Amino acid sequence: MKTDKIVNDKKNGGKVYGIGWCLFMSDQRLNISDYFFSEQWIKILDEVTFFSKKSRGVWYRGQNNNRAKGGECYRLQSGLFRMDMSVDQLLEWEQVSYKRFLENGFELHKTTNEWDLLYLMQHYGVKTRLLDWTESFAVALYFATRNWTEKNECSVWLLDPYRLNEIFHGTKNLISMPRESSFLEERTSFAKTLALFPYMNSSRSMNQKGIFTLQGNTKLGLEEEEEGILFDKKIVKHIHLKPDLKNDIKMFLELSGINHFTLFPDLDGLASFVNQWTTEDIHKKDVNIPWEKADDYEFIRDSPQGSIHWEEDKDTYR
Repeated sequence: MKTDKIVNDKKNGGKVYGIGWCLFMSDQRLNISDYFFSEQWIKILDEVTFFSKKSRGVWYRGQNNNRAKGGECYRLQSGLFRMDMSVDQLLEWEQVSYKRFLENGFELHKTTNEWDLLYLMQHYGVKTRLLDWTESFAVALYFATRNWTEKNECSVWLLDPYRLNEIFHGTKNLISMPRESSFLEERTSFAKTLALFPYMNSSRSMNQKGIFTLQGNTKLGLEEEEEGILFDKKIVKHIHLKPDLKNDIKMFLELSGINHFTLFPDLDGLASFVNQWTTEDIHKKDVNIPWEKADDYEFIRDSPQGSIHWEEDKDTYR
């Protein structure tokens, strides 16, 4: 994207013209700092990688616009238990909404299995006791920063679901609820959150690598249950994403091939992706950087020690 901003380059005695993501210097130097990941982002990737390597498995959850109302970061609560009601009222709300979705929509969903219906309800936006997670860090990152106002921080949570179930339920495995069991009958006995491995019943859930935790009958967030033991045992981890990481995140998602259409593989998803891609493509064409004469310019990038010289590895073109 073009900009008319001009600032003095006191160190080099010239002017720096802002063009797109780089700075075109009048003395044949190009500042390409925004073409690289920041040290802050690399540190975050190190934290995520270490957690994934030391865990049997990792689930990720993206949450956006934390502190949007000046409060604390959003807790790990399901949509049902975020509502301002007592637990008894929520259990009643859950039963009524479940039966209404089953009876009013049967011709649409054709589903009689109680657990499959619960997953469908969550998928289409009914408030349930399920909390969405994904097996992909990049997918969680997309949802964390989708519609980001950039005035508030976002979060990506990391969870070891196997250790969660071991601590809370005495099993080292993920739990697939028996298809013959009754969700409505069993739900009143759920005391603590458990990590579920549901049946994938839509292309969206498959593309998003979606899985769920099922919240127990408590108003506490997952990270608060059992006096915060999941934090103490390093089973859950919270990554804070500041607004100044926007460029890093955008580049990471592009390199990962994550966009709205890959996660929502339908016509609505395609339409959203086409709008975004076309706008960005037009802006890229407007950036008048003479890459065909790149050898005539010196590339520089910012570092804690100041501006440093950078050049491509010539061996990668052989």
